[in-house]
Amino acid sequence: VESTTFDISESGVFLVAANAGACFAPGESLDMTLHLPEGPAKLAGRVVWVSDGRYKPEGVGVRFERRSKEVGRALKKLRRVKKAGAGRTDQAAKADAAKERA
Repeated sequence: VESTTFDISESGVFLVAANAGACFAPGESLDMTLHLPEGPAKLAGRVVWVSDGRYKPEGVGVRFERRSKEVGRALKKLRRVKKAGAGRTDQAAKADAAKERA
């Protein structure tokens, strides 16, 4: 099943997937490939919960069970870059709002 990530950390990922409830069940093991900036990373995980789309996009929360130290570092780096980018976006939005008020 091909999906996109909605949220990712060093310990797990939320995968957006249509018909998640029909495709996945809590406790199910998954072998997946994440396409990170450093290249593809093969990971093993376990479905922790399934979203029907009411509160988050439809998909599954997966906890990583096995990953290499290199993949852990890549995930940590990716998370830092995303947080820094979000902060800059928020600052830019505040600056634009201030300009509009002036």
